[in-house]
Amino acid sequence: MTSICQRAFGTDFSRLHPRVQERIGITNAGGRAAIGIGTMENVWHRRFYTLPLLYIGTWRNLMFPERGRDLPFTTDCRAYRDS
Repeated sequence: MTSICQRAFGTDFSRLHPRVQERIGITNAGGRAAIGIGTMENVWHRRFYTLPLLYIGTWRNLMFPERGRDLPFTTDCRAYRDS
């Protein structure tokens, strides 16, 4: 099975760096995940009218409305098949 990214890139997927291929080429059959840990130097938003959209994004843990500096974060991306 090919990953969504492999399908989107098509034959250009093979031109990516091998580590990038490894990271975005995860599938539900591979039993692997892409986990990242780091620190965001500066988190901000522009206008006040973007705040409602950011709050809506919090319902599915997609976005956050806070501002700050040097904020630790973790991403955990796993491929799975919907029911």
